[in-house]
Amino acid sequence: MGTRVACPAPLARRAHRSFVGERLALTTCTRRQSQIQHWRLSSAARWNEVSARNEVTCADKEVTCVPGKVVPTTAASGSAPITSPVTAAAAPKALSQTDKFQPWFRQLEAELLAVALDLVRETTGARVDSGAEDVTEEEEEARADEERRMQRTLGQAGYEARRLGQLQQLGQRMGKLAQLLAHDVLPKFPQDPEALFLCASADFLTRKFDSALRAMQRSLLATPEGHCTARELAARHYFVALIAMRIATEAQDPQLKGDEAKPLRPTLPERRRVELEGIIERGLSECMRLDPRHHSAYVDSEMLAELRYPNDAHAKVRLFADMVRSACKTGRYWVHPLQRPMHFYPKLRSQPWWELSEFGWAATLIEHFDEIRREVVRMRQPAGAEARAERWDQVGRTHDAGDRELVEHGLWTELVLLNKDEKVAAMVARNRKMCPITAKLLDGIQCAADMARRGVGEATFSALGGGAHLKPHCGSTNCRLTAHLPLLVPEGGASIRCGDETRQYREGELMIFDDSYEHEVWQSGAPDSVRVVLLIRFWHPDIAPARYPEAFHHMRTLHTKHRRRLLVPPLRKYEPL
Repeated sequence: MGTRVACPAPLARRAHRSFVGERLALTTCTRRQSQIQHWRLSSAARWNEVSARNEVTCADKEVTCVPGKVVPTTAASGSAPITSPVTAAAAPKALSQTDKFQPWFRQLEAELLAVALDLVRETTGARVDSGAEDVTEEEEEARADEERRMQRTLGQAGYEARRLGQLQQLGQRMGKLAQLLAHDVLPKFPQDPEALFLCASADFLTRKFDSALRAMQRSLLATPEGHCTARELAARHYFVALIAMRIATEAQDPQLKGDEAKPLRPTLPERRRVELEGIIERGLSECMRLDPRHHSAYVDSEMLAELRYPNDAHAKVRLFADMVRSACKTGRYWVHPLQRPMHFYPKLRSQPWWELSEFGWAATLIEHFDEIRREVVRMRQPAGAEARAERWDQVGRTHDAGDRELVEHGLWTELVLLNKDEKVAAMVARNRKMCPITAKLLDGIQCAADMARRGVGEATFSALGGGAHLKPHCGSTNCRLTAHLPLLVPEGGASIRCGDETRQYREGELMIFDDSYEHEVWQSGAPDSVRVVLLIRFWHPDIAPARYPEAFHHMRTLHTKHRRRLLVPPLRKYEPL
């Protein structure tokens, strides 16, 4: 993905004002905007015609739904929990689904989706539209080069003015759609699930999350049975949970800056926090029940665990496992509550520990144990303390910043030998030159070298200081396994739990495990001791080399889908009228 040039703060603030629809400029409508205006003029006549046969009432209050009963509640009590939609007997067919109104609602939804995708691309630089996962690195680099050429041609001021103009145009489009929905559509269709859903989507895109949550809850409560497919209904339950997560995670202390800011430490009142957690839990659970293949609901269950138990790593993973336990029984995505990777590739053997006999290269690695150990000992005992500090990098400082949060106690450092990340390219080249035997052995393990070249694997000397503990966590994909060759083990011992089994580290005894299973590590030696392993990530043995590109594309596809669900409401794409 190409590097984007950020606008100065004053320009960014002006762009944001346009984005949320404030201070809209009067401009000539585009073809799409003209179609919307036509809908606006004709909707009143259509409404009068249909409303004579369909009495519709407006509920101005939020509602709380309990089994078999709908109870009104005041706005002061907060957002209502989400529940199952009303039955077909309890509500007539939605007006938005009638022959007279359906084409116009579909047109409005398609326009809102187009604006949403443009907003994401212009504000984040990410493509999340259909086909985005097929964009190659060469194409991404070509796009970045084009942006840099444009910047050189226009100059810094001209380029920023152009970017600002694009953002203002998007803000105008978004503002007009939001106005149309809030002031024309919703008053005429106050209880229609599609009208409420579109209003919630517009509020989400303009960052009015509280308003979006109220509208989306009302939409679900007004949804009659059969109104949409189970998959579409699941996506809307997930959307409710997502909105609640945005409210909870963005309510942080504005005084905290940089590393001190903790987005998962909300400063909400306790009652509101508990209420939002309940909404998130019900939304994700209902999504997984209706559509067990909706992988984002599985993945984001970890967010709920983070919110509920921010300071208790073990309680966090227990809740995470409990959230997905029922869905895992279906086998439609994850298959075990302790195996919770963000990306899950189907039909691979699933087990936390593996026998060395399945990997031909394992024996070769063990045969060269003494030579590898001598290289790491030399790297641990440099001529001066400064040289040592330069070579051994603290995990999460230079790259993979999220790994820094895994350290509960002690120091975790690494010396990278295989990794595609440009941030560590110079470090990798230097380390490989100083550890030639280990580097040559790693290059000979095709399943590890290929994974590193694709940017989803690595090989390092991983060092854990005395008293260190790595919190329980799961790796990012089940497409890979991890090997640990213990090179230095302190007298006090070190151990690793993967799944339900804990094993002790012993020098020269290679261990291979699936790090997509929940695992954690302890170093029980003296404060000045160290445990060092040669860590190797490599392709799962059930994936043949010819299928490496296919598995990698699957990772990109799920990543793009998840990112789209986080940034764009579950709007459907329709062909234009």
